[in-house]
Amino acid sequence: RAALVVSLFALAAQLLTGVGLGAGIDLVVRVFDVLGLGPASGTLGVALITIVLVAVVFAAGTLLFTVIALSVAPQVAMFLALTHATPGLDRTRSPAALAIDLERGRRERPYGFNWLTRPMVIVFVIGGLTLVGGLLAISR
Repeated sequence: RAALVVSLFALAAQLLTGVGLGAGIDLVVRVFDVLGLGPASGTLGVALITIVLVAVVFAAGTLLFTVIALSVAPQVAMFLALTHATPGLDRTRSPAALAIDLERGRRERPYGFNWLTRPMVIVFVIGGLTLVGGLLAISR
């Protein structure tokens, strides 16, 4: 019964993702059609399209992240209930902060958590430079 519940959560998550993405893309296409936006709409139109597409990609990413988190939550709860294993997030913390916490006997507070790792910052910079370069190439 537990496996059936977990698989139904995954199925519902995929259906929710499909409906959400379909509705969002349909809405954006209709707005573009009503406003007459397209590749031949000039520099301002292309800039507006770019901004809207960046927002759509961000919205789709957050939708996927949320739906996947909701569908995986029952699996995580079942794993914890069956194994009682709670390894934590020690690998994502800086070694110095982890050593200080261990020295003080504290393991429950997330001191020194690395929200942005170096590879992630590098990819953000490359993405931003690519976006600026693309906008400059389109505007010429």
